[in-house]
Amino acid sequence: MGLFKRLGQIIQVTIALLVVGLVLATYLWIPSYQGKLYHSRNYGDINIYRDEFAIPHIVSESIQSSFYGLGHVHCQDRLWNMDMYRRIASGKMSELFGNSTLDTDIMMREFGFRRAAEKMRDNLTKDILETIQAYADGVNDCVDAMKILPLEYYITGNKFEKWDVVDSLSFVKLLNFQLTSDWSYELIREKLIKIFGKKVVKLMMVNRYLFDNTTIMTDEELKLMGLYSPFDPKIDLEEDQDAGSSLSVEKLELIMKTGIVQFLSENKGSNGWAIHGNHTTTGKPILANDPHLDNQIPAIWAQAVLHFKTKYGKEQTVSGGSMPGIGAILSGQTNYFAWGMTTLYTDSSDLYQEKLNDEGDKYFLDDEWRKLKTVKEQINIKSGQAYNLTVKLTHRGPILQRDSMNVSFAWIGYIDNDKTCDGIFNFYHLDNFQELIDSLNLIDGPTQALSFATVDNHIGFFGMGKHPIRSNPYQGAFIQDGTKSKNDWIRFNTVQEQPRSYDPPKGYVVTANNKFASDNTLNNLSLYVASTARSKRITEIIEEYIRNGTKISPEHVMNMQRDVKDSYAQKIHRHYLNIYHKNKRDILTPDQISECDKMMKLLEKWDFYAEEKSVGASVYYAIDYFLSKKLLLSYSEDILVRLKVTVHFLFDHFRLNQIQNWSEGKNIDEEWCRNANSTLKGKDCIYNFVVSINEAYLFLKEKLGENMNKWYYGEIHQHHFIHIPFSKTPLKSLFERSYQSKGSKYTVHVSALDFQNDSWKGIWGGNYKMIASLDKSQDSYYILDTGVSGNLLSSHYDDQQQIYKQGNYLKQNRNPKTYSSFKKFSLISSKLTKQKSQKDL
Repeated sequence: MGLFKRLGQIIQVTIALLVVGLVLATYLWIPSYQGKLYHSRNYGDINIYRDEFAIPHIVSESIQSSFYGLGHVHCQDRLWNMDMYRRIASGKMSELFGNSTLDTDIMMREFGFRRAAEKMRDNLTKDILETIQAYADGVNDCVDAMKILPLEYYITGNKFEKWDVVDSLSFVKLLNFQLTSDWSYELIREKLIKIFGKKVVKLMMVNRYLFDNTTIMTDEELKLMGLYSPFDPKIDLEEDQDAGSSLSVEKLELIMKTGIVQFLSENKGSNGWAIHGNHTTTGKPILANDPHLDNQIPAIWAQAVLHFKTKYGKEQTVSGGSMPGIGAILSGQTNYFAWGMTTLYTDSSDLYQEKLNDEGDKYFLDDEWRKLKTVKEQINIKSGQAYNLTVKLTHRGPILQRDSMNVSFAWIGYIDNDKTCDGIFNFYHLDNFQELIDSLNLIDGPTQALSFATVDNHIGFFGMGKHPIRSNPYQGAFIQDGTKSKNDWIRFNTVQEQPRSYDPPKGYVVTANNKFASDNTLNNLSLYVASTARSKRITEIIEEYIRNGTKISPEHVMNMQRDVKDSYAQKIHRHYLNIYHKNKRDILTPDQISECDKMMKLLEKWDFYAEEKSVGASVYYAIDYFLSKKLLLSYSEDILVRLKVTVHFLFDHFRLNQIQNWSEGKNIDEEWCRNANSTLKGKDCIYNFVVSINEAYLFLKEKLGENMNKWYYGEIHQHHFIHIPFSKTPLKSLFERSYQSKGSKYTVHVSALDFQNDSWKGIWGGNYKMIASLDKSQDSYYILDTGVSGNLLSSHYDDQQQIYKQGNYLKQNRNPKTYSSFKKFSLISSKLTKQKSQKDL
């Protein structure tokens, strides 16, 4: 016993020393937000004012000077996180984490984001290149002035390498890729076809028949913009028998167990809307945006305000959400307009099954062998031998070499002369509507739905990015035969064919990852895109305000962003109750019925709001959770593999449509419901649903106790923020944050439950929220879900979190004349001689 006691004491002392060392190192790393730093570059003086939440307000003469300052503050607050994104995009994680990240690095090198970024850099205009270079200079000069690097560098043995333009552009390409989703669905659809056939898959994951049809544009708006083209019902998956792959189910399963699996997770999303001045309190538009990305601390976003003179010599203030590492403000407001971005989910990528010769240096196309291009890559591995990779490329793109599948990847991110940065950076200078449209037309990727509002009362939606045109629009939903060039993209859409809507007669636009228009769209660009419950709810609220004659204010929009009503639950709710009461006696025991009846009574009374204290929300989502586990049993024996399909938002419409059918006595014994445990032969779908209700009861009872009236949603649903890398260590409790949460992936205020990993944690949400009034006499607002600092001991590590949780906001200060009242101020001076009495930053 004495030995164990001494060991325990040794462990306690070791942990104590580790914590003390951690605290000391972290404290030393906290950057100073006051003082003076000198540089020897041509950026002039840069004044950096920090408000009480340490949000930087940067005042300088030019945009290059402001971006130099932005690089500096991002380095102060988020250097480690920037470095991680740079490593992920460049395929260099194994240098820090060894073989555990090798598969991911191989995929990143194959995708070639850094190669694409280098090509993008070579096509930048001179002023854009200088602006991004200024950002890199700000990062590097900040690091040079640091007394100590962030703690993570010492734990991982990482050394900071100079930041360059390609690092920022690689992050741009990585972000574009993360917002490109359909290629990963092709793997899922391909496997589903092998099991259930094309007819069923067309219903499941191609979304020809939606549960809800809320679109960004109406058919009338399509006609106004010259984008209306009646859908041809003859178009069908069955038409082109050559399209598709010969990959077996077994081969697809092997592929999905490789590093590709990380890309099969459900895509996130965002909310955005713009309301015309005809419907607001001031007569000027209001715009709202809340992008949805993974919850982490620090967040991927950071607020910033820049004040400078444009290239036309005019005073400009740009405020909003920036991304450390990229630098650009991607959701924000200038003196002329405000904008927000959401993912459009049109199909901008494809997979092709290629046929290679025995030597592996040629691919077969149109009855002849063509030479593959190759790129040599070396991946350095911590404590191991370097891995030498040969990336093979067809005319379409790189081949993903997984278990000899030889599938090539076509993506708009590989296009030549990518002008995306030109378009975005022009935002910071333009001052009229035509310049705005011209800038939007320059953006090549990703395919995003941009909502905008201007001071001269324009609002609109613009479907940014290049959109591939295919000979058969359904081809892109599946892996295609790469041996035939007829399956290649024909071309990209022209400027005149770009999805867009300016000043729609209805007086608003809503872009919440919903289908942008009906299938009556030119070039069939809206096919196999789904609508969302969020878009339905936002549209309902705005239309109710307009119908009632309510003039909308920023406070109304705040309430909209706080809203947690599940509009899909409201629509399907009665069918849940109907199926249960019609079939419960055929499946459940009397005791089970007695308890489930009580629970379903609570569901019957639910108001469809997923509030923390809601019991109905707990019941509804628990039933949803267990039903999702019982569908597609023949797809995979692994529950987590099935959940990647059955809780996916593309599958939602199919599942909800089928529940409605079951309620009406239709489609109750489908192959995808087949369950060997069913006691209701010929009605497996009904069996699965009713048993899921009983399992939901048992689950909630175990988690929350006997008293059903206290089955509060917030007790089982925590909004959770991981930390990279400390979430993988015993110190994770120091760095992570969690709190009881409201909302779901179906509500405007998003807190998505991690059903794919068998968890109720909220793993993604609206990490940054913005409300922009285009009336200069009215305030605009923003908020982060954490704080601007990545330092644990900084008071700004999570100082916005409680404000965010309570549904409140920070005012954007866009008036540089008031910044002198801020308590924290620093100056980056252009003088070459530093006085010893002055304090370093």
